Amino acid sequence: MGDAGLPKTNPLEPSLALLQAKLQGSNAENTSVVFLGDNIYDAGLHPEEHPHRKVEEKRINAQLDILKKFNGRIIFLPGNHDWQRWGKQGNEFVQRQEKYVESYLNKGNTFLPDGGCPGPVEIELNEHLVWLILDTQWWLHGYGKPRGAKDGCTVATKEEYLKQLEDVLAKNQQKQIIVSAHHPLYSNGTHGGYFPLKDHIFPLTHLKPYLYIPLPVIGSLFPLYRKHIGHIQDIPHPEYQEMVKALSDRFNQYENVVYTAGHDHTLQYQKEKNIHHIISGSGTKEDYFKRDDTIIFGQSARGFAQLNYYEDGSLWLQFLVPASDNKEGKITYSGKLK
Repeated sequence: MGDAGLPKTNPLEPSLALLQAKLQGSNAENTSVVFLGDNIYDAGLHPEEHPHRKVEEKRINAQLDILKKFNGRIIFLPGNHDWQRWGKQGNEFVQRQEKYVESYLNKGNTFLPDGGCPGPVEIELNEHLVWLILDTQWWLHGYGKPRGAKDGCTVATKEEYLKQLEDVLAKNQQKQIIVSAHHPLYSNGTHGGYFPLKDHIFPLTHLKPYLYIPLPVIGSLFPLYRKHIGHIQDIPHPEYQEMVKALSDRFNQYENVVYTAGHDHTLQYQKEKNIHHIISGSGTKEDYFKRDDTIIFGQSARGFAQLNYYEDGSLWLQFLVPASDNKEGKITYSGKLK
């Protein structure tokens, strides 16, 4: 589940309630859960004396509380909003959130990568299945960030980051590799440059949902900018594109990689060359996506993705959304990836 950082709490956000029910009914020894970043909207976790702190604690606690009785593996990874909405103090904010999450859960090392480092963190789930955790905001972050041994990281540069990724992919080329990060490499959502007609005609609704003031020509400038240039959090942006190419080039050398991400507030699945791309970024928000021939499945609905790995080596993907008439929720997509 990604982008769960703006949950309802009374009653509990339906997607979180559904995830809690699924985890409680699972075999904890064989189950893992990952929160794919943007765990606290809008700008991560402020210091204790800040006026926003209580609200921010409430938002992350809604996620943490559903995990208290779950004894399987838990991972929280950071997104751009957790890095102070990609601000100057982002490194402080992400490390503060790491300490808070791990202290609150008291279940060991549950926030990865450690110390604001980029990863990759390699987790062996069993002899046939490996999980890699990346912090993609580290790549995109324009301000101070941990680098090298002096900051407790194994890499200091993007080149070292990629070399370490190459090594871990080669090492596990005979296994199934699941990669979890915040930023998708491909998306038919707004971060991929796709916008509904409403955004061209009523662009001010991005500022306030009720500002339905028609600006049909001026309004198109914003979607066109996001699609063809983008800001640093959009896939078309040159620095984001650099990351997409660097990671894709390495993943595509193998046929055993599934890449999971959040960031766009949708549920999506598409396959690009050798890589299965899964977006599960609608934990507490939902947004537009464009259906076309590149996408196998897409849905604008709150929910999450579930990957099921079986003893015969097969891997299945499901998307689940809450259903008012069914505590088990609704499976909106089920398909075999391998």
